[in-house]
Amino acid sequence: TTKPMETWVDGVSVGLIGLFLCLTVRRTGDVGFAMGFHFTFNFVSMALCGSPNTGNNGRPIPGHLLAGVFSGPDWRTGGPMGAEASAFIFPVLALLFGLFLLRFRTAEFPAEG
Repeated sequence: TTKPMETWVDGVSVGLIGLFLCLTVRRTGDVGFAMGFHFTFNFVSMALCGSPNTGNNGRPIPGHLLAGVFSGPDWRTGGPMGAEASAFIFPVLALLFGLFLLRFRTAEFPAEG
């Protein structure tokens, strides 16, 4: 089964976000950063900027703070899937991985071995 309106860009970006969150747990030894990042990403995207989301049938949630308008091709805006399905998520994720790996160089939650 797939999410409604899902594309390969959405699937790959969500997978990469999941890997980034796993990296944050491994490097910090705590789920706090991952939880805070996930909440902040969703809150800013949907509640502040009014980005659409497939969980809301591709529409922005009612009562969002900013009256942003997302116009243009779906590859640029994410279409009904929102920011996580935009092609611009990939350079942002690359930057997040790079900056996080620079800041947290060692694992605080090492695998037993």
